[in-house]
Amino acid sequence: LDIKKLQKKLQSDKSIKNLAFVHCETSTGIINPLNEVNNLCKKLKINLFIDAMSTFGALTIDSKKIKFKALVASSNKCIEGIPGISFCISRTNDLINSKGNSDNLCMDLYDQWKYMKETGRWRYTPPTHVVIAFLQALKEFEREGGLKKRYQKYKKNKDVLIEEMNNIGFKCLLEDRLQSPIIVTFISPKDKKFIFSKFYKFLKLNNFIIYPGKMTNIETFRIGCIGQIKPNDIKNLVKSINIFIKKNKIQITKN
Repeated sequence: LDIKKLQKKLQSDKSIKNLAFVHCETSTGIINPLNEVNNLCKKLKINLFIDAMSTFGALTIDSKKIKFKALVASSNKCIEGIPGISFCISRTNDLINSKGNSDNLCMDLYDQWKYMKETGRWRYTPPTHVVIAFLQALKEFEREGGLKKRYQKYKKNKDVLIEEMNNIGFKCLLEDRLQSPIIVTFISPKDKKFIFSKFYKFLKLNNFIIYPGKMTNIETFRIGCIGQIKPNDIKNLVKSINIFIKKNKIQITKN
């Protein structure tokens, strides 16, 4: 994210009052500059809305310093629960002032908040199994040492993954300064013998599941670093990747 280009755009268009910001883009693993964007929004008096789906619970977001209008995240990803609950963190006054803004039932946060405040219940039947899993995940999060330890765990996974992949010739798409500890994108070999569908299937047969597709213009693949995985799991994954490369006599161009 180019802060200078963003600033130029925001300053040239005075009609912009709100900015939606993705903290980490899992399409590549890039971490965007939250502090700089926050400072820019405060300077220009623009409301900041943060998508922290892939960072909440692992990367620091200080609500005393980051003056967001709302932050959204979910029960899975860095919290390590199961998918099924999304939540929004905002100031009560901002939530009250949003009354009537939603044009659909499902996304009406004010109505859900008001109903829960008055009755202590959800508007409709909640996904009870997801709620219980979320609660357990939060307990384990605290027991493991909270945000600091969770970040350290993911960073260790990321560092081991990149080092092991570099050792067999693979290069990351992103520069280290832009790389999050959430997911890493690697550049695919140019060798025509490297066919991703076969690569994916081979890893799956060896009990490793990676992201099944790419979100970039160039040929890449992604490997996640979060969840209940350890550095030894990553080393075993890279061993399987190396076996596939050697078995199919794939040439990896080393830069």
